[in-house]
Amino acid sequence: MIKIIYFIVLSILLYFVYYGLKKHNSRIKILSYLGILSSIIYITWRLFFTIPTDNIMSLIFGILLISFEIVSILQSFIFKFLFSKKHSKIKLNKDENFTDKLPTVDIFISTYNESYEILERTIVSAKAIDYPKDKFNVYIGDDGKREKIQKLANKYKVNYCTREDNSFAKAGNINNMFSKSNGEFILLLDADMIPRKNILEEMIYYFEDSKMGFVQAPQVFYNLDPFQYNLNFNNSIPNEQDFFMRTIQEKRAYYNAVLHVGTNAVFRRDAIRDIGGIPTGSITEDMATGLLIQNEGYKSYFVSETLAIGLAVESFEDYIVQRDRWCRGNLQVFRKYNPFKMKNINFIQKAIYSDGLLYWMFGLQKMTYIISPLLYLLFGIKILNTNGYDLILFFVPYYIGSNLFFKALSDNTRNMVWSHIYDTAIAPQIAMSYIKETFFSKFMKLKFNVTPKGLVNNVQKFKWELAIYNIILIIISSIAFIKGISIILKFNFRTEIYSATAINLFWLVYNAFAIFVSIFIALEKTRYRKTERASVELKAEFLIDNCKYKKEFNCTKCGSVSDISEKGTQFTLAKECSGFTFKENDNIKAKIEGIGIIDSNIKRITKENGITKIGVEFIDLQEREYALINELRFSNKNKYVDNMEIEDGKNTISILQKILKLLIK
Repeated sequence: MIKIIYFIVLSILLYFVYYGLKKHNSRIKILSYLGILSSIIYITWRLFFTIPTDNIMSLIFGILLISFEIVSILQSFIFKFLFSKKHSKIKLNKDENFTDKLPTVDIFISTYNESYEILERTIVSAKAIDYPKDKFNVYIGDDGKREKIQKLANKYKVNYCTREDNSFAKAGNINNMFSKSNGEFILLLDADMIPRKNILEEMIYYFEDSKMGFVQAPQVFYNLDPFQYNLNFNNSIPNEQDFFMRTIQEKRAYYNAVLHVGTNAVFRRDAIRDIGGIPTGSITEDMATGLLIQNEGYKSYFVSETLAIGLAVESFEDYIVQRDRWCRGNLQVFRKYNPFKMKNINFIQKAIYSDGLLYWMFGLQKMTYIISPLLYLLFGIKILNTNGYDLILFFVPYYIGSNLFFKALSDNTRNMVWSHIYDTAIAPQIAMSYIKETFFSKFMKLKFNVTPKGLVNNVQKFKWELAIYNIILIIISSIAFIKGISIILKFNFRTEIYSATAINLFWLVYNAFAIFVSIFIALEKTRYRKTERASVELKAEFLIDNCKYKKEFNCTKCGSVSDISEKGTQFTLAKECSGFTFKENDNIKAKIEGIGIIDSNIKRITKENGITKIGVEFIDLQEREYALINELRFSNKNKYVDNMEIEDGKNTISILQKILKLLIK
């Protein structure tokens, strides 16, 4: 009876707080307390009443399962602590003395094998930053030692740096630029990150505080990641990294535990010097850099505004390689720079950083959750020693508490369904990464791999080698499902075996949904453009000397531009124009609102339903126009500028509908 009362009261209370106190300031805090209470009750029940002792296999997997549940609950405690309190942001005074004597800034752009086109975008925008021109210098650190990139640096009159060897990869590259520069502050940019004109203006004033070591801005992307693109969700869901890059980082800032992400950050030169330069002890030098600076007694802060945008990893294969590096790099940082042994890192900072160690267990954790119901349905190995009645009474309030808390704080920028898919998609590979780095790191030297960007894929192809793990899992799950159904049909619903089978079937279906979706992320769709176009709404005019149409009808524009890149654009004519007699491959001058006159070559002309569209390629784009086009990538019309939300209706059913459409195609 007590269990039933607990179940009913806590479930009703959770829903009341979530829906009834939506406008109440303490809603998040109350949800966190109730969530912690339900977690403690659930895990206590699991520890003392549900571990199976039928045989050695049941005991081993039972202990393994509850171990990862404890890890999950520890993570949730850290998560709830981060989000349960409201904090006020730092208010900038913009002291006149600081403004009158703005500090010097060096802008470091690290590159190894990124293309000429990608680097040109970044260089042009870096030079166009609104800051006194005599107060900042741009440095290109080229570990690829490419003559073409040196010529690019000379073209835009920026500093070109290289070195005899590539020791310590990106960390060594940055340290090399550090040794050849002398600015008071350093802005770090990845090769593909296009800075906004106001990036320094928005970040430099935080350094009025002499103890501010670095200020981090979010890493935001203007192209689609593999989940958005390969699954046809496009801008219906945010980039997979957005939740951490924007929401989590902002909360970490209040405890001086901002994670440096390798780009879009301004550093005090003295802070880097005080830690002996960018650390070279791991393949994730960025995390180590921020941690060591904080341990040195410096502050860190996070600016939530989008101040630079770059390219997300485009192929699922490269996505896995990137996450493998992040997983193993995090473990390396903990092994070499253990936060728990750092004297100047307080307990809260240690706990927040430990979340990174716990998080990267998700591969092993998810695989355990996937295998557990399979073991029971296929081999009768019991992982839980309980009945369905008790499991519902203890697990459901715990699940409701976690789910409602997550929904309340994420503002629909993330949900449990998509988190389940993201983790499942790469769980097998990340599980292996964790095992390799934990137990075999002495025998396996891991190289720093630069994530490829700006790829062109002219042929749609299915990467079987990436999907094979999940294909095997879905086949095994299908067999287990059939066997489970046969058991259900055989036994009466009142029997213990019926109850256990029903629970494991539900668990299996939950896992199988994410496994099934994950298979289709390996379907690499075609990507034709080397550069992504920014969505805009601009007036356009063709400069045609003999155009009488304009004078006759007092025409203020020939048409409009809806998207643009530094390579070209597409014009939509406002109406049929008798003065437009140009053909494909003809050159024409076009005046685009906010940019100016650009020489263009017509690549295609299409007419459909009385609407004429003209695709052009720009010719010899000048630096000023180039910079203005780059700035248009930050237009409010572009969803990535703000913190995107998951569109309504992007639930389990809609996800499956998308997958079915992919299958039909």
